[in-house]
Amino acid sequence: NGNTLASVFAEVHDYIVVNGFYFQNFTRQANAAVHQELFDGIYKNRDIKLKIDKMQFLRPDLAITTVIGAGFPTGGKVPVDPSVIMTIIAEKKDNEWKIIYFHNHSLHEAFQSEGNHPPYRVMYASWYKN
Repeated sequence: NGNTLASVFAEVHDYIVVNGFYFQNFTRQANAAVHQELFDGIYKNRDIKLKIDKMQFLRPDLAITTVIGAGFPTGGKVPVDPSVIMTIIAEKKDNEWKIIYFHNHSLHEAFQSEGNHPPYRVMYASWYKN
């Protein structure tokens, strides 16, 4: 639900959604409300697979993580290729990690453009590993 998802975010955080909209100083309460609407609406019968691709500590209390994922119909097969890539910055305060920055990017949009780019299996190799 929206509250559970928002609980991993700092009280105030920055959030860029998959279509590029940028919500600066987004509150946990607003995050919960928006996601609950999505979960009750277009994502009502959807599951998601997420996989941490890389994590790097910038300081002992600050980490940047790259996550790849894909959504699919509830009970369906996980897609062969990932459909989103997320960049997450989390900060540890009072012995608890919270997300302070979240950027969700559509891979479908990126790969629709013309150009010479490596295939999914090269760029997102960890998706295909067990």
